[in-house]
Amino acid sequence: MDKEYKLSGSEEMDRRGGKAEEFFRALLGAEERPYFVSDEATLYDVFVGDEAELNDRCEAHYGVRLQVSDFRIPLWRLLDKLEARRRS
Repeated sequence: MDKEYKLSGSEEMDRRGGKAEEFFRALLGAEERPYFVSDEATLYDVFVGDEAELNDRCEAHYGVRLQVSDFRIPLWRLLDKLEARRRS
């Protein structure tokens, strides 16, 4: 049990704490919310479920639908992208 695990940093996610909390509350159920999200994490790392349902929640909250490519980019970049799309 002396194994050490090196986690990726979370500086970018930490800078977007409010945006991340809003995203998790709006799109994920309470039991689905992650405890830690690294800067390398994508939607596929924090969400396991029906993508269509997630997309419906995203559209209801942000007014935009997720694209296939959105599931593969770092979550912090997705948060910025959603914010920019919502403002336009």
